[in-house]
Amino acid sequence: MYPPMPRVIQFETTTICGGNCPHCPQRSVKRAEPTMSIDLILKIIEGTKGTGTIYRPFIAGEPLADERMVDIVRMLKEDKTATVELHSNGLFLSSSTGMRLLDAGLDVMRLSIDGHWSETMEKARPGLDNRRVVRNAEQFLRYARDYPDVKVEVRMIADYARDEEEKKLYRDHWEWRYGANVIFTSLYNWPWTGQAEHISASCPKINDEMFILCDGRVVLCCWDAQARAVIGDITNTSVLDVWNGKELARCRRLLDQGQRDQIELCSRCDAYTCGDD
Repeated sequence: MYPPMPRVIQFETTTICGGNCPHCPQRSVKRAEPTMSIDLILKIIEGTKGTGTIYRPFIAGEPLADERMVDIVRMLKEDKTATVELHSNGLFLSSSTGMRLLDAGLDVMRLSIDGHWSETMEKARPGLDNRRVVRNAEQFLRYARDYPDVKVEVRMIADYARDEEEKKLYRDHWEWRYGANVIFTSLYNWPWTGQAEHISASCPKINDEMFILCDGRVVLCCWDAQARAVIGDITNTSVLDVWNGKELARCRRLLDQGQRDQIELCSRCDAYTCGDD
């Protein structure tokens, strides 16, 4: 039984990003417009307010490349039941932006910094001024000490680490010195990046998460950067109508029955080989 409304709504306010990361499909994303209109943002908010929704305003771009992001966070937090989470590469996290985000009510900040050594960071995230990224993250963590309810994570794709010593130094710096929650993740294959066989497991994302591109199209998965599995469009219907619509119900049924191969996008995804979060 699926809930009548999504627990998490991830929506793409922009596809702009300052990086050129080899593990990210953002470089190949094409949208008619690179930013979501304020009307669509308001439609998402009005259609789900008061429901305890977790909002994540990002998919294929860097959220802080959107100069409206502080205002977007503030609008979302006008709903006292809402939780707002950001993922950022830190490039545009200036001192002013960081303070304004905290004052606007941001609940969770996840900062992607893939390395302790500069050579590692340059390999993982070419195109970024990584010294600036580190300075921005350190300053934000200093400010966040005055906001005890705000959770800050610093995340590293461990595949890029030179060795275990680099991971130790990374943890020492961000966790012990600055008080962040340090997370080490692993690279995974994006759907349609070489997988030859499908798996039969269901998918935790389809249970309670919804993903809206900046043009209003709703896709099956946040990893569907190329919009291969469009299940609706909020420009001509409501958020909840898409969530409770026939196409999403069909995909849930197939995944529950172990027929992942019947969904073109999912048939070549190995992200959740055991169906776990």
